[in-house]
Order: sequence, then structure tokens, then C-alpha cells
Amino acid sequence: MLKSVKFKNFKMFKNETFIDLVTTKSEILKQYNVNDGILRGGLIFGSNGSGKTTALHSISILLDMMFKEFKFPGYNICFFSKKDCASFEYNFIIDGTDIIYKFSVNTESEICEEKLIVDHNLILNRVSDKATTTLIENNDLPKVVDKKILYLRTLKFNVGFDNFPIINKWIKYLENSIYIDNISYKQIAFNQETLNETNLVYFLDKYGEDEINNYFNYFSIPYRIKYETQEMLGQRYVSIKFKNLVTDCDVPIQLESYGNRLLLSLLPNLLSIKKNGGMLLVDEFGGGMHNKLNELIVNYLFKHTKNTQIFMVTHETNLLKTSIIRPDQVFIVDFDKEGSFISKASEQSPRESQNLEKMYLAGVFGGIPLYDDNK
Repeated sequence: MLKSVKFKNFKMFKNETFIDLVTTKSEILKQYNVNDGILRGGLIFGSNGSGKTTALHSISILLDMMFKEFKFPGYNICFFSKKDCASFEYNFIIDGTDIIYKFSVNTESEICEEKLIVDHNLILNRVSDKATTTLIENNDLPKVVDKKILYLRTLKFNVGFDNFPIINKWIKYLENSIYIDNISYKQIAFNQETLNETNLVYFLDKYGEDEINNYFNYFSIPYRIKYETQEMLGQRYVSIKFKNLVTDCDVPIQLESYGNRLLLSLLPNLLSIKKNGGMLLVDEFGGGMHNKLNELIVNYLFKHTKNTQIFMVTHETNLLKTSIIRPDQVFIVDFDKEGSFISKASEQSPRESQNLEKMYLAGVFGGIPLYDDNK
């Protein structure tokens, strides 16, 4: 699991920023939201334009650069910094093994430095286009080090890590991750199997209706999905069947409400991450769905999944309840003349009985828009 992220000179974050996922001594939700002293993710709050999405991207940038044909955009270097490199450092714990992976990238999208350290042993070291590693025999190493591609990615796709099972397990954990961008309506998976399963029609073809309907039934959600196998205009026909006291009818998904369509597109992702593990990253979680449904989904993810971490950017302050989230899982993004920075609600030492939502809206944790509502 991800233990911490450290990054610097990235978009609005000029100074070194630390996302710490080691738990405090709090016993709140320890059974569900904590795994061996590591937080199973967190919620990211803050005003518009503060850098919340960038904080989430500090994690997803690793996935993009490892598994996608993605070159770090030079314009993502901090907008108001004189330094020309952005740096990232990730600390994972996999089966008790400490894994540190870090790299830096310049304005030309070139990798400046890259290191992989396993239990304090440096096993990959790269400076610019020169790299050494103990992961692979010398005669199997790729001959060329691409200046704009992570060397670890090159090794994975060209040679693999069959002799290093802990590295394989770490890579698999990353590869099972899912990124959902509700701003641009994108769902990104990092291996083909997960990509397929997060598609609603593919999911229904493979598993049928029962998995989603069991989810609805478990939480007494008054919907059922009915998967029609006939074609309509060359496409599969998907509909939701409403069951309530008033009506009993089938409504084509194309005619459904935005919130219900969003829920249906989200469910294959939740069920996939539950089955496979990995990290679930969601930008702008909750918009379009009722507050109670949002609470149910977050609760479900923490209580009914294993080997997963959930990171969400959200404005849904109703999620700030100690029945759902621990104070050390609440990350607040704010900014000043030095740029964006991150703090945690737990730094204010709230008691379990205190209302986190009221405290946040009152400005106790920061991250509140600086608007004048007296005009």
C-alpha cells in the first residue's frame, strides 16, 4: 500500500509537499479504514482552484508514466518557480517490504533522475540517460535509455521482473488501479482486463446483471438493472427497472437521470477494485448523486474492500463524519503567496464527538473560499 507521497515544483505546488498516510493514534474506524498502520486513502477538500486535482495527480502521474504512453508535460512544472525540475517520491509497503521510488522531470519532459530503493537497497539508479540496475542481468538490459520514459517502465515492458516477486506484486497493485475524472467524464484503467471490466456493457456481458443488482439489493436501493440483449441502432440496450410503491417500469439508460447514469458507470469500477485491489482515484466525487448515496458508496468502499486505497477529490462536506472517515484521512488543500499546500484535519486534534463538517465550514481546517458574501 501507498505509505506516503512527496512532490515539489509541480503545477501550483512550489514547495515540497508531503501526503502522509501513516495513521495517528486515533481508534476511529481502525477496523475498516486502516491496514497495518497505513491509511486506506483519504478525501481531499479545498476551494476551487486551490490545487485539489493536482494533489490527486501527484499520485496518478506515477500510473500514467508507468503504464501509459505518457510523457510528463513540461508545462506542469510549477508556474511561478525558477527551478526547471518537478520531483516525485513514493513510499510503498508491500508484504512488509519498504519500496521507495522517485524521479524528477524537467521542462523538456526529460527524466533527470530516477531511483528505486527496496528495503534500503538501491536497485535502480538513473541520471539522465545513464542507468544501472540489479533487477536485470546486464546482457538483458535494454540498449537505449529513452530520455522521456521512466526506465522502470522500459524494464517492465521489455524484460519483466520474474526474479523479483515483490516488485511484481507492487507493479500489479499499481496496475490494478483506476482513475475516474468526473470533470471530463473519463475512466482510466492501467491494464486491459481492468479497462474492459470498468465498461458497463462488457461487465454485464461477462458477469450478467446479478453483481450490480446484488449491490442494489444489499443496500435496499430501489433500482434493478435489466440487460437487454437485443440491439437498438446497432448497440446493446441497457435499461434500469424501477421498483417502488408507485410504478414498475423499464427506463432506457439513455433517458435516465444524470445521477443514475453516473452511479451505473461507477459501479463496475467499484466492483472491479473490490475484486482486484489497487488504488481508486476519483476527481470530483459525488456531483449529481444524493448526499446519502455518496455516503453509502464511501462507506462501502472502506468496509467491503481489501488491499485497496481510495483517494477522492470532493466538495461533499456531508462525508466529513467520523462514521465514514477518520480526521487523519481528511486532506485540506489551500494556498498562499508560496503556492498550494496540504494539511490534515487531524492536525487540529478534533475529538471523536466533534462535527468535522461544521469545523471545516467554519474555517477551522482552512481550505475555505475567500468570497465576500456581504455584497
